[in-house]
Amino acid sequence: MNHPIPEAVTGIVGAIGGILGLMIGLEKSFRLRFKAQTCLCMLQTEINTRPSHPQAPSGKV
Repeated sequence: MNHPIPEAVTGIVGAIGGILGLMIGLEKSFRLRFKAQTCLCMLQTEINTRPSHPQAPSGKV
């Protein structure tokens, strides 16, 4: 026997799973991009605040 209800349930469950997977993937990609941008910003801050000429040791104790 071929029942249409189990096929419909399978399709609905599959669609819900696909939507949830998409939402989780988009959220994960946003977090990774945000972390990468934060790291780049921190690196640029380090570059911008680093002295252009290293200080020579003063010899003072």
